[in-house]
Amino acid sequence: MTTFVKTPYRGILVRDDSFSYRSVVYRLGDVSHLYLRSVRSSVTLYFLPIEVAERTKLRISFADGRIIRLRKSRLAKRRPGPEGNLVDLYAFLASRTFSQRIAPFDRQLAERGFFEYDNCRFYPRSRIVIRGREFPIEDSHFLKSYGFIEARLQRPYFHDKVRHFLDGVVPQLGFRTLWDTDVIFSLLERDFGLTWDTA
Repeated sequence: MTTFVKTPYRGILVRDDSFSYRSVVYRLGDVSHLYLRSVRSSVTLYFLPIEVAERTKLRISFADGRIIRLRKSRLAKRRPGPEGNLVDLYAFLASRTFSQRIAPFDRQLAERGFFEYDNCRFYPRSRIVIRGREFPIEDSHFLKSYGFIEARLQRPYFHDKVRHFLDGVVPQLGFRTLWDTDVIFSLLERDFGLTWDTA
């Protein structure tokens, strides 16, 4: 079955096991990572939206090192519009490639007892090591923002309080979540019991 996904890029044709872009066919089984960043900013005057700018980036990485970069920018006057069909394309690719993108993390867990993501080590039901600093799951707070999870100890040391006071000057301790977002949040829920409200 062939499905056409309307995108701002002509020539993207999506099938059950592959898609084509610029006359090249890519197998879904070769997708290794997905990255999605969608930003929306607006200008208002007396609480009325005047201008809305939307930017969406989608990167599709393959096992052989190839990367497809898709971008969409949109300027909508007076009323906001949809972020575009890159988000829909990402959702389709994410659902079809989830098991193969989570498999390397499961392999690392089976072989080493932890997995690595964004240069951090994750030890299930135990701790997360970020830049050489340990954050025990039971004694830490994990604060989620767009594309980033910040780690803080429940009972911070003095230097942690100073670091928090200098927030913005000193880099936060945490990890980015824009690469394989669905995979990392699934692992955090399954292996660490970490969840966040979506509202």
